[in-house]
Amino acid sequence: MFLVYVVEKFKYRGEVSSIGGRYLYFSVFEKKCREDLFDRDDELQAVLNALDRGDRFIVIKGVRRIGKSSLLNVALSESKLPYIKVDGRRLYSEFGYITRDVFYRVLESELNRLVGFRKSLLRYLGSVKGISVLGGGVVFEPSRREPYVFEILDQLNEWAGRIGEKLILAFDEAHYFRFSVIRLQELIASSLDRHEYLYFILTGSEVGLFEEFLGFKDYESPLYGRYRVEIYLDRFTLEVSRRFLIEGFSQYNLNVSEEFIDKIIEVFDGLVGWLSYFGYWYATQGSIVKDLDIVFKKFLEEASGVVLNEISHLLKYSPRYRFILKAIARGYTRWSEIYRFLLLNGVKIGRPRYNVLLKKLLDYSYIKKKDDSYIMADPVIKYVAENKL
Repeated sequence: MFLVYVVEKFKYRGEVSSIGGRYLYFSVFEKKCREDLFDRDDELQAVLNALDRGDRFIVIKGVRRIGKSSLLNVALSESKLPYIKVDGRRLYSEFGYITRDVFYRVLESELNRLVGFRKSLLRYLGSVKGISVLGGGVVFEPSRREPYVFEILDQLNEWAGRIGEKLILAFDEAHYFRFSVIRLQELIASSLDRHEYLYFILTGSEVGLFEEFLGFKDYESPLYGRYRVEIYLDRFTLEVSRRFLIEGFSQYNLNVSEEFIDKIIEVFDGLVGWLSYFGYWYATQGSIVKDLDIVFKKFLEEASGVVLNEISHLLKYSPRYRFILKAIARGYTRWSEIYRFLLLNGVKIGRPRYNVLLKKLLDYSYIKKKDDSYIMADPVIKYVAENKL
């Protein structure tokens, strides 16, 4: 049993503003303040309402660069509750695997950040074997005895209960924990059973893999059948994209043509991350270029470095992904057309394996299916697949 929020947008509730000269909407960084979060009031309120109701398991889903991390950051800030945040993607990117040592290093850092605001927590953490209290903070000492995660959660719950507050454990891009010895599903399931004051918020962008990782429909998963609140972030509609761009450019005192706005919307297809990144790039360095075609080509060349790194991890599993992505990017969208493209390019692959790879690309959210066609889910990935692979 669970609640799902998919929010449609009809009107904008806020006003354009700049606080202390800080531009709000266009940025290359995740948003952290409510004023920076454009047209996500309903989704934000859904998270806050769930916390107020006592819903202890919240899942935020959506494709890459749709604003999940920003929504999470703002929700943590607006809730005014103590929290611990772990970014699965950053832990994974260090070694291509989430090691126990890396996880404990981040957890130690987050606990010390929390202790900096709540000194009363020290006494509880100090009772965990493998953790020492030094200089007003905590130090993990695995040489003495590796701290036990469940023991830490026990003490966090006891501390939260003693001070009468909820404590949020947030896992951004949680599906990366499938590459880890840390059994996140078991950790969450056990805590939901035992810890009254611990609340979990998870985000995931590779939607199919995220759902498979959590295992809500898998009888053998620790999280099977768990009550949760699911919040899905969708792309900006054409009208919301237009408002976002016009109001964002106005914060830089830039007047841009309707033709230019329409072109941006056409290229970036409602993905707020790219709309924001492009708006920032254009406002700070791209506006000196007058030819629109050159503007977009220069930006796509710059932005392609971001997704090339993502795709490189994918290609390690199978180089055949390269040809499937290239085929779709070039307009071969039917199952048979893509398969024929592979064969004509010397890729030897049977139909069962081909189907597996297509499903994986759907699960990874690199492509999406519309009717009987496969299309690219991200315009920059399309550019990379067509020109760089």
